[in-house]
Amino acid sequence: MKKTITTLGLAILIGSSFGSAFAQTTTTPTPGSNNRETRNQMKKVDPVCLQNAVEKRETSLISALTAQHGAVITAHTVRKDSVKAALLLPTKKEVNDARNLANKNFETSVKKAKSEMKTVREAVWPTFRADMKACGHIEMERATVTEMSL
Repeated sequence: MKKTITTLGLAILIGSSFGSAFAQTTTTPTPGSNNRETRNQMKKVDPVCLQNAVEKRETSLISALTAQHGAVITAHTVRKDSVKAALLLPTKKEVNDARNLANKNFETSVKKAKSEMKTVREAVWPTFRADMKACGHIEMERATVTEMSL
């Protein structure tokens, strides 16, 4: 009971803190400024621009993940059919060779799908960071929820 109350209280606290934290418009100093007046000018962060950057990133990642999962499912299906066909071969050597080939092709397909996902991820994140910077957002160090001030 005590755990449930504590968890519920923590969830309410986090929820109310996140709402107010994300509702605020933050400002950042304009980069490259040397004199005091220019440094004191603040650039507003555009929340719609930030939302568009997140939308673009997540859509790209979801598409790549969907393609990866499709490729892995196809690899499993091909391996299943290949192994089933291999079991009908007349000699033990032919069965083993066919099964080994099926497994090798499966591993190659899965590695290729993972590699393609990694390539997309490596392209999406720098683009996202550049988009966020263009919106006026200064990148913070990655922090866990417990490290962030609520």
